[in-house]
Amino acid sequence: MVLVASETSPWFYIDGIYTLQGKYSWNKVVSYRWGEQKNQKNFKGVKEYYDLYITVVNSKLQKLFIRKDIQEIILRISINDREKANSILNSMQHKESN
Repeated sequence: MVLVASETSPWFYIDGIYTLQGKYSWNKVVSYRWGEQKNQKNFKGVKEYYDLYITVVNSKLQKLFIRKDIQEIILRISINDREKANSILNSMQHKESN
Protein backbone atom coordinates (compact mmCIF):
# COMPACT_ATOMS: atom_id res chain seq x y z
CA MET A 1 0.00 0.00 0.00
CA VAL A 2 1.70 3.17 -1.20
CA LEU A 3 1.09 6.22 0.95
CA VAL A 4 3.17 8.82 -0.90
CA ALA A 5 4.76 8.57 -4.30
CA SER A 6 5.82 10.93 -7.02
CA GLU A 7 8.51 11.00 -9.65
CA THR A 8 10.95 12.72 -7.27
CA SER A 9 9.89 11.21 -3.94
CA PRO A 10 10.79 7.85 -2.42
CA TRP A 11 8.05 5.33 -1.73
CA PHE A 12 6.53 5.45 1.76
CA TYR A 13 4.92 2.18 2.86
CA ILE A 14 3.34 0.98 6.08
CA ASP A 15 6.49 -1.03 6.89
CA GLY A 16 9.07 1.60 5.95
CA ILE A 17 10.66 3.75 3.26
CA TYR A 18 11.95 2.29 0.01
CA THR A 19 14.70 4.03 -1.97
CA LEU A 20 17.12 2.95 -4.66
CA GLN A 21 19.64 2.27 -1.87
CA GLY A 22 17.33 -0.08 0.02
CA LYS A 23 14.51 -0.33 2.54
CA TYR A 24 14.51 1.50 5.87
CA SER A 25 11.96 0.15 8.39
CA TRP A 26 10.14 2.61 10.60
CA ASN A 27 11.60 0.99 13.73
CA LYS A 28 15.11 1.86 12.45
CA VAL A 29 14.29 5.57 12.09
CA VAL A 30 15.82 7.56 14.95
CA SER A 31 14.93 11.10 13.87
CA TYR A 32 14.27 13.32 10.88
CA ARG A 33 14.50 16.97 9.90
CA TRP A 34 13.54 19.05 6.89
CA GLY A 35 16.07 21.06 4.87
CA GLU A 36 15.49 24.24 2.89
CA GLN A 37 13.35 24.42 -0.23
CA LYS A 38 15.48 23.95 -3.36
CA ASN A 39 15.01 24.21 -7.13
CA GLN A 40 16.50 21.96 -9.79
CA LYS A 41 16.44 22.74 -13.51
CA ASN A 42 16.12 19.96 -16.03
CA PHE A 43 14.83 19.55 -19.59
CA LYS A 44 11.20 19.57 -18.37
CA GLY A 45 11.55 22.81 -16.43
CA VAL A 46 12.20 23.60 -12.78
CA LYS A 47 11.40 21.12 -10.03
CA GLU A 48 10.97 22.31 -6.46
CA TYR A 49 11.75 19.99 -3.58
CA TYR A 50 12.84 19.73 0.04
CA ASP A 51 15.66 17.58 1.36
CA LEU A 52 14.47 15.28 4.13
CA TYR A 53 17.29 14.12 6.42
CA ILE A 54 16.48 10.85 8.15
CA THR A 55 18.76 9.29 10.77
CA VAL A 56 18.54 5.49 10.79
CA VAL A 57 20.14 2.66 12.77
CA ASN A 58 22.14 0.40 10.47
CA SER A 59 21.59 -3.35 10.29
CA LYS A 60 24.46 -5.70 11.18
CA LEU A 61 25.26 -6.18 7.50
CA GLN A 62 25.31 -2.43 6.83
CA LYS A 63 27.58 -1.93 9.85
CA LEU A 64 30.13 -4.29 8.29
CA PHE A 65 30.36 -2.18 5.14
CA ILE A 66 29.73 1.33 6.46
CA ARG A 67 31.35 0.84 9.89
CA LYS A 68 28.83 3.13 11.55
CA ASP A 69 26.00 2.32 13.94
CA ILE A 70 23.80 5.07 12.53
CA GLN A 71 23.70 6.98 9.26
CA GLU A 72 21.86 9.92 7.81
CA ILE A 73 20.07 9.42 4.51
CA ILE A 74 18.89 12.32 2.41
CA LEU A 75 15.64 12.04 0.46
CA ARG A 76 14.36 14.59 -2.04
CA ILE A 77 10.67 15.18 -1.44
CA SER A 78 8.64 17.07 -4.03
CA ILE A 79 7.25 20.34 -2.73
CA ASN A 80 3.77 18.94 -3.48
CA ASP A 81 4.38 15.88 -1.29
CA ARG A 82 5.91 17.54 1.78
CA GLU A 83 2.68 17.72 3.79
CA LYS A 84 1.81 14.10 2.99
CA ALA A 85 5.31 12.92 3.93
CA ASN A 86 5.25 14.97 7.15
CA SER A 87 1.87 13.52 8.06
CA ILE A 88 3.18 9.98 7.57
CA LEU A 89 6.32 10.65 9.59
CA ASN A 90 4.26 12.16 12.40
CA SER A 91 1.81 9.27 12.36
CA MET A 92 4.72 6.87 12.82
CA GLN A 93 5.35 8.78 16.06
CA HIS A 94 8.88 9.90 15.29
CA LYS A 95 9.65 13.37 16.56
CA GLU A 96 11.32 15.84 14.26
CA SER A 97 14.73 16.92 15.46
CA ASN A 98 15.85 20.49 14.99
